[in-house]
Amino acid sequence: AVVSTQSTGDIDTLCEIADKEPQLAYTAYWMGVRKECSFMQKTTPGIESQLQVIEDSLLQKFLPAITRQAYIQETVREIMALPTRYGGLGIENPSQMAEIHYKNSNAICKRLCDHIIEQKREYYPETCKKLFEEIHDTIRSKLSTTGKKEP
Repeated sequence: AVVSTQSTGDIDTLCEIADKEPQLAYTAYWMGVRKECSFMQKTTPGIESQLQVIEDSLLQKFLPAITRQAYIQETVREIMALPTRYGGLGIENPSQMAEIHYKNSNAICKRLCDHIIEQKREYYPETCKKLFEEIHDTIRSKLSTTGKKEP
């Protein structure tokens, strides 16, 4: 909960900045809070509920501040979560993607750790390709269960 408090405090500060400089606030979010959330997602199992506090702060404070809108509709929020190459802002819901990021991080790190423990010096590109295909399939299946389209 300490991390959530610090992150929501950072978001509150960014909201104050957004009054005069919304692009600066967005960039600061992108380079700071988003990376902290990404680290927490990849390293902490079961953190979804704690990250929901951050999503609530994003939805109720930050996104309205940078867009100068009083309220962000659910469909608009989903568009903002899309990558910029698809017309979004890349501000994903941190609690929604936490489990996927954690599982993917574990899958990648497990194979690397196994290689280190076994002292393997070989590099197998086809193994990496297969791993990334498995990760992509996991993301695709998660999106299909939530009813969202693949980016």
